[in-house]
Amino acid sequence: MGIFPTSHVCPLATEQNEFRCTDLAGKPDDSCELCRMSLRNEIGTAMVEGNTAFTAMLLANHILIAEGFVMTRGEEGDIQLQRSQGKRVERPGDCDIEAFSFGAEKGFRLLIIIDSNTEKTEEFSSMEDAIQGYFNNKSFIADLAQGDQ
Repeated sequence: MGIFPTSHVCPLATEQNEFRCTDLAGKPDDSCELCRMSLRNEIGTAMVEGNTAFTAMLLANHILIAEGFVMTRGEEGDIQLQRSQGKRVERPGDCDIEAFSFGAEKGFRLLIIIDSNTEKTEEFSSMEDAIQGYFNNKSFIADLAQGDQ
């Protein structure tokens, strides 16, 4: 599964007042290889550093946005992608994708709220794998949310 939606617009093309990527090496999802490398290598750093503008640019028109994820600021100033059903209380089926960096260890974490005392956590080496992890757990997440109603 690609991490770019079919409507992806290259940030570098936008900078040069062009609409689409000029390098089609990233087919079939219409993203240039430079965009793919940027998202794979730089989004984690942008999220950990709390760089809202750069993270938003990389995630513009992204499939996670269509899934209901929004950018939120974590306790340490980092950026997390959060999909929740309620504004104040965590509910079963709510989930977060966050980047982490501890020394040389870097990656992405998917957290799924099971109940008020339990969460399921999976760690991934790339954003692409974390997104795939979300989709692999999507029916489980839906079942949790359904049971909470």
